[in-house]
Amino acid sequence: MHGWAAIEAARAAREGAEINEVSAAARYVCDRGCMLKTADTLCYLYMGGRIGRARHLLGSLLSIKPIIGMQEGIIVALGQARSIPQPYARMVELMAERGAADCPIRVAITHAAAPDRAAALLNLVTDAFDCREVLMSQLPPVLGVHTGPGCVRLSFFPLPSVRTVHDGS
Repeated sequence: MHGWAAIEAARAAREGAEINEVSAAARYVCDRGCMLKTADTLCYLYMGGRIGRARHLLGSLLSIKPIIGMQEGIIVALGQARSIPQPYARMVELMAERGAADCPIRVAITHAAAPDRAAALLNLVTDAFDCREVLMSQLPPVLGVHTGPGCVRLSFFPLPSVRTVHDGS
C-alpha cells in the first residue's frame, strides 16, 4: 500500500495541492487500502521464522498455499488453499468483502518470478471489478525473500466518489 500512497500523494502535489491535502491523499490510501498475497511454498516462511517447523512440514505435505493479508499494520493469515488457482479465487472473494465490488478501484499486482501467475490473477481481478488503473511489477528481492519464487501479491484501494486529487480517469 505504500506504493499507492506515494503515487497518490505525488499526484496531489503535482496538481498543486497544499501539504495537508497531499498528506490526506496518502492517508486515504493507507486507511482504505488492502494487501493480499499468496506463496507457492511454506519453505521461505519457515526459513524466515514466520511459521514453525510443524506447520511447515504439514503444509508442505499437503501442498498448502497460504493467503496472507495485513490488518491494522500486522501480517495475518487469511486462509489457505491446496492448488494454485484456489488462492487467487479466494483473494478475489476477499477483495469483494473489502469493498472492491462497491466502487472503482486501483490495483497493483507484484510477483516473485511468477509473471504467468500474476497475469492469471490480474485477469480474475479485472473480470470481477471496475479497475481504473492497474500496475504490475516484479516483487523486490527484499520482500520476495520472505515468500520465495511463486509469490503473487495484490494491493488495491477504492476510489472515493468525490476526489480532491486527480483520479487518473
